[in-house]
Amino acid sequence: ILASQKLYELRDALYFASDWMYDGPTRAHSAAFFINGIFYVDRRDPNHIDYSKEIIDWVVQTKQMPHLLRERVSKSMDVSFSELGPIPFGEKCIYIHQGDIEHPVYFTNARLLHSHDDCPFAEAYPML
Repeated sequence: ILASQKLYELRDALYFASDWMYDGPTRAHSAAFFINGIFYVDRRDPNHIDYSKEIIDWVVQTKQMPHLLRERVSKSMDVSFSELGPIPFGEKCIYIHQGDIEHPVYFTNARLLHSHDDCPFAEAYPML
């Protein structure tokens, strides 16, 4: 993924069969990433569900793992990777979709784009 790309572009590149199992009103178009103590929610659909609200409320009310949260309010996935702040390389991040399905996400490395080895077209990214 390019540093200029939005977090929702990574979400759009992920493919899970469970996203296509439900049609009509039971299909949730909502998703969230939990990266470095901050929830990033996909707010592109006007009927989205902010999965982070209940989780944040639970962490705050139970006072369990208060170090887990860096922010008590979710942010939008309409943020570029360069705006995320420090990427937690090697640490477990979470992708949540379809209400209660969680997937671990790990960022393993970063490098500069090289004109001889990498595709120069932004449309080719993210590469998974």
